[in-house]
Amino acid sequence: MEEEQQLRSGKYTWVIDSFSEKKNKPKFSSDAFTVGGCKWQITMYPGREADYLEIYLGVADTATLPDGCFSEHFSATGTPHLGEESASHSQTTDVASDTPSSDDIEKAKHSLKECLLDLFKLDMRDRLSSALSILSHAGAGLSPDQQRSIETFKANFDDFLCDFLTFELDNSDFELQKITTDRIYSTMKKNREGHLSYKQSFDSLTEEKEELYKRLKEVSSGERELISDWETLIKESEEVKLKCAIQEKKLAEAKEKKKIAEERMSRSTSAWSSLKEQFL
Repeated sequence: MEEEQQLRSGKYTWVIDSFSEKKNKPKFSSDAFTVGGCKWQITMYPGREADYLEIYLGVADTATLPDGCFSEHFSATGTPHLGEESASHSQTTDVASDTPSSDDIEKAKHSLKECLLDLFKLDMRDRLSSALSILSHAGAGLSPDQQRSIETFKANFDDFLCDFLTFELDNSDFELQKITTDRIYSTMKKNREGHLSYKQSFDSLTEEKEELYKRLKEVSSGERELISDWETLIKESEEVKLKCAIQEKKLAEAKEKKKIAEERMSRSTSAWSSLKEQFL
């Protein structure tokens, strides 16, 4: 009997290197160790409360549990040695077969409530498994309905984890697809706004082009009229020049005739004056 009790209990010392660095992490765990034919693992949550540390004992791998490993409840007691002057710290844990204490039951109930309120915590699986393990062996502190609910849930725990992980994967894929779709819609909206902006600019340029074309036609028409009037003026100027040359020639001839007439008139006047003096 004593030999069986020794096999079902044991002591494990966990030496934590560089605790001052790890204490700022959400959690960290020890290596797996075997006591009573089962593999265990200690998980510490250093950053949750300022006044104390949360340390949990959990099964390292539920898939490799031997038959009857959970036929009785296993409890753990630990003595931490956290000297600030040392770079390493140790945690000694005794594992023994025993009924959970009322304090353990209350902590397990509190942990279960936290898991039920937020299923998406990173440490939810380990904490939920540990809480269910303790509460399923609680002799008191739970109502019959609570005990039945825990037993039912524990019996389907693997299915729950599978459904939960599947949901997380599908939900992550949905969120990813939704983000991708939103980005595509955003790009389509920007492209549509760009198309509208380009169309407005194109319509504005087309209208401006039509105005310029209309103005060009008016200018071209004015140019043709100006050239026509200019050609008419050049033709009239040539005709006037020709008339001027002819007229100058006529004027010279008339001037010559006038000169001759004046000379004749002068002779005639002189003769007339001489005759007038003789007879008057």
